[in-house]
Amino acid sequence: MSWLSVLQLLLPIVVALLLLATTVRGMVRIWHPSTDNMTEAPDHKATLTAGLLLLAACAAGAAFFALWGLRAHPGEPLGQALRYVFPTSIDADHYIQLAQYGYGNYIGADAMFPDQHLMIVFFPFFPALIGLVQAVTGLDGYIVGWAVQPILMGIAGAGLFRLIQPRFGKQTAVWTLLFLAAMPGSFFFAAPMTESLYLALTVWALVFIQEQKILPFVMVGFLAALTRSTGGLLAGAAVLVAIQYAREQKKPWSWLAASLGPCAGTGTYLLLNQYYYGNWFAFAEIQKSHWSQGLGWIGNTVHYLLDYIFGTYKVSMQFAIYVSLLGLVCILWACSMLFLSRKQLPVYWLGYGVAYVLVAYGTTWLLSAPRYALSLPLLPLGMALLCKKNWQRILFLGVEGWIGTLYLIQFLQWGPIY
Repeated sequence: MSWLSVLQLLLPIVVALLLLATTVRGMVRIWHPSTDNMTEAPDHKATLTAGLLLLAACAAGAAFFALWGLRAHPGEPLGQALRYVFPTSIDADHYIQLAQYGYGNYIGADAMFPDQHLMIVFFPFFPALIGLVQAVTGLDGYIVGWAVQPILMGIAGAGLFRLIQPRFGKQTAVWTLLFLAAMPGSFFFAAPMTESLYLALTVWALVFIQEQKILPFVMVGFLAALTRSTGGLLAGAAVLVAIQYAREQKKPWSWLAASLGPCAGTGTYLLLNQYYYGNWFAFAEIQKSHWSQGLGWIGNTVHYLLDYIFGTYKVSMQFAIYVSLLGLVCILWACSMLFLSRKQLPVYWLGYGVAYVLVAYGTTWLLSAPRYALSLPLLPLGMALLCKKNWQRILFLGVEGWIGTLYLIQFLQWGPIY
């Protein structure tokens, strides 16, 4: 039996056992009194500071991309220079085109931009946000998609600090933000993509659950589900809270009703599929027929990533490392962090995390594992909880930064970064 066969046998089992143990622990804890008692009062000044620092860091990244494009293409307008920076292998062009022209089942000469009939696979809120700002300011769509990122990241940073600090303390919150900022692919927070927006919406949704603010959760959960498919999983977080409320003899109906917010967002997206294509699930059919993409079991993802690692390194070492190997590392890291923090995280965080990992990484063709990891802040939080000493945290931060730098270099060279 070859090493590949051994790994393909063992690693899917390891992943399954980690997720199973995490899920079982969560199911046991859901029948116990909830651990929603905060250890500290929310520090609003520190929350604002955290948001401003993340805004500044993202603005620095956005400025770097702008200078890189302008330096490589002197004399070009900023919007065009940004187009040169972000390769067609990522989805930035699609969001900008959707913002300008919208969905449409048009092919060939009838299409307002290339592949318009395929664009229903992208969720509508980010293009709608770009279109709204563009209509108000008159700026180039690429400039708008690039310029809003620091603001969105600042909102995300403030939300993440406010989520973590009352429960785990200021130091853990700060290290979580540092680990998030250093993650490989964190430069996507400064790109005209959905990373900053989705992170902001999901962390604030969890904050509103934590602070028992139902209406804000409904609104933010609705928008999160219109930003990415995984946004609908926030409905499950609300249901878990309702179950805990029922177990504690509190009224669960408010949070059961609140779960309809993310459900309504997903339903609105499906309605767009029906309106434009006459098919509620047109996006799934297009993904399968055009990209051979669909939902699958995460163990199968591990299996084929190992195939790619051993099968493509002689043809493309970059693909083998930055797509396949790093994708495998992300899956193992995500499952390990959830398992190791299964006793500390609130059950609804844990449930959302497990569901996110299964949906984001249980795909038939995984290319963007590091980028998907950016949207699950439980991973850097898990490391902040695991590393008890500062030297451990600094060491991990250095490893993250080293891998992240290599990843950025590949991106700037238009390598296999998706």
